[in-house]
Amino acid sequence: MQRKIMITVKDIAKALNLHHTTISRALRNHSDIKPETKELILKKAKSMGYLPNNIASSLRSKTTKTLGIIVPTVHHFIFSEIISELTSLAYNAGYSIFICQSDEKKALEDRNISMLLNKRIDGVFVSLSLETKSLEHFSKFESMEIPIIYFDRVGENNSGITVTTDNFKGAFMATEYLLKKGHKAIAHLAGPLDIPIFRQRYEGYKAALGKNKALIRPEFVIEGKVDVNSGKQGAELLLKLKHRPDSILAVTDTVAFGAIKKIKQSGLRIPDDIAIIGFDNDPSGELIEPELTTIAQPIEQIAKECFSTFLSSLKRDGKKVKSKILVPSLIIRKSA
Repeated sequence: MQRKIMITVKDIAKALNLHHTTISRALRNHSDIKPETKELILKKAKSMGYLPNNIASSLRSKTTKTLGIIVPTVHHFIFSEIISELTSLAYNAGYSIFICQSDEKKALEDRNISMLLNKRIDGVFVSLSLETKSLEHFSKFESMEIPIIYFDRVGENNSGITVTTDNFKGAFMATEYLLKKGHKAIAHLAGPLDIPIFRQRYEGYKAALGKNKALIRPEFVIEGKVDVNSGKQGAELLLKLKHRPDSILAVTDTVAFGAIKKIKQSGLRIPDDIAIIGFDNDPSGELIEPELTTIAQPIEQIAKECFSTFLSSLKRDGKKVKSKILVPSLIIRKSA
């Protein structure tokens, strides 16, 4: 099937016997075009199926009204919710969004960067892959003065603009809650400790134990991945200890789900035998038995801060745009 030819400004001008600059000004709602002429042109453009040439417009304005998002995975609810919120905010402000997934791989993250640069995006929101140890490849955006806003996983010693939750405080709150409930042997199913977000949660756990003069036991800290299987495996190791813990802080809700399954398979009761707290407030936490006590990240606020920070970075008035650290909250349910 032959492709339909796109209608141009000159086609409308020819049909109305007007100069093409008059058509162009009317389509851009220019004030020097009479209202009746503007109405005539707009009706004709619609009837002929005219679509604006966004590429030409972007070349004139030096903006494309497009943004990029790079996340480790679109399946995790934190990232899918932030993508949803950012997309709505962008749409309301007249922007379109390209969504990229790194699949936790630095090489794919690099390919995402190249693709977004080719799309001439106006800004990018980034949460790093587990493989990303350096931000050097993101300097391509900086060299072209494209604003980067890092969120959630933001890298080590990140000097760029970041929007994060206070992960240290969240883990501190959770651990202190367990201590106040009378638990004394608190374990931590940790994520990869070379990743800042997971190390901050581990440090918050340790700080709460230290403040309350509770014993910090190395065998109670199991480092692993951040999936269900890691939760199962970590819980299995803890249950094999001669003196098992009476409670667990899991680095994510997903890890907590795996731990809960293993604990229940072992014939133990939650929270009577072992209490457990997760992190992130995954909606599935309300569907399991018992419902999961967790630390909630303010997802809607993260997205709003990311977008408002992007808009602030466009002003180029010499003022440094500040990074934001947002406060988490403890959601008390039945698992602890």
